[in-house]
Amino acid sequence: MAINSIHPDYKAHLHRWELVNSIVDSQAERFIRNVDVNDDSRSKSYKEGAILTNFTALTKEGLTGLVFRRDPKQKLPDELQYLIKDAVGDDRGLAALAKQSLGEVMQTGRAGLLTDFPRSKGGVSIADTEDLKARIIPYKASNIINWNVERVNNKSVVKFIVLYEPTLELQADGFEWELTDKYRVLSLDADGNYYQALYNEDLELLDFVFPTDKHGNNLKVVPWSFIGASDNNEEIDKAPLYDLAVLNIGHYRNSADYEESVFVVGQPTIFVSGSWGIEEFKEALPQGIKFGSRAGYFLGEGGNASLVQANPNQLAEEAMKSKLKQAAFIGARLISEPGGRETAEAARLRYSSQNSALHTLVLNLDAAITKAIGFATLFMGGDKESIEFKLNRQFYDETADPNLIAQSIMLFDRGLVSREEIRDDLKQKNVLDIDKTIEELDEELLNTDPFLGGDNGDNNK
Repeated sequence: MAINSIHPDYKAHLHRWELVNSIVDSQAERFIRNVDVNDDSRSKSYKEGAILTNFTALTKEGLTGLVFRRDPKQKLPDELQYLIKDAVGDDRGLAALAKQSLGEVMQTGRAGLLTDFPRSKGGVSIADTEDLKARIIPYKASNIINWNVERVNNKSVVKFIVLYEPTLELQADGFEWELTDKYRVLSLDADGNYYQALYNEDLELLDFVFPTDKHGNNLKVVPWSFIGASDNNEEIDKAPLYDLAVLNIGHYRNSADYEESVFVVGQPTIFVSGSWGIEEFKEALPQGIKFGSRAGYFLGEGGNASLVQANPNQLAEEAMKSKLKQAAFIGARLISEPGGRETAEAARLRYSSQNSALHTLVLNLDAAITKAIGFATLFMGGDKESIEFKLNRQFYDETADPNLIAQSIMLFDRGLVSREEIRDDLKQKNVLDIDKTIEELDEELLNTDPFLGGDNGDNNK
């Protein structure tokens, strides 16, 4: 097997990924047919006239906005606090990493995270060196070209991952850039030790290393995390935006038909009849006939002129409207009900299926990022059990019900729920400031006069 071999499931899904990505990136011209194989000029005009109403991209942005309308909850041990602001190594923190991964999974149904371990020049990891830190590197579905996961002792174990890494490299002259293919292999050797190998486009080995933990021991696991739309396993899930993208292509094609129809038959055409022959007509009216209220023409004995205009051709337009209705049914965020602002409850019901899929995706993303952070503790240290990364799951503001709040307080008094759980719930309902911590809220309560609702006297001294 060659290093750049492709997994069968990758081949089966690649065309779907390319379709969705083309629509989201507004690079969909290839989906417009050549309307006349014998007339390149007409086919070019036909394609240029098509208008892409990109409700797929807008839906992606809308769903992302729902998740990141509030900051994720992030609790990390001191050794890993740097990941909050710079997880990837290019000033992208965990929140930015999550946003990128969320978009990728919506478009393709999968993504991956590699927790990468730095090493000293001698090849041994040294955690107490300030500039050597574990990083979490995101990979798109199209970059994960091969993999093998086996069941060992009733547990799924990643045996190898092959990553395609196209790299833009500056040439020796210092100015010219060249795109080269590279392949990174993450694997376990015969003794169960994790190693990384890097190959160039000619499949020549460029680098080989056994990353080690903070104590210098070989890792016994590939520090890799799959992210899926349905499950975080090696199987490729269906892209949540695929059906919408297919519909978007149909709408785009209909717009090409509609715009050409408007251009070709939308303007009236004049027809002239009479006793003149063609040569006599050209001689009498060498400039042809121009439209306008100031122009008048004598057409000779028996001459007649009439305007002919095609009846409205609404087939293409109706097809576009039909697809917009289908898009609304699927849940395109571009489509909204007329007549003012929609309530949160109405929006929740209208997008219930889509919100359910988004909720599952968010849970998967939380689990994958938490797992990737856990791998970082092998190198940097820290309590793995103290890690918490949780994206917002409250996609709409909830109305605070006084009765439910009173019941929550009663449950707290009986020791059935914690104070933090109640406050988290009140934050989601906008009763408490979402951005304030438990400590800040406690300090405010300590300095508040229970009778006046303001600062107490001691605070003003």
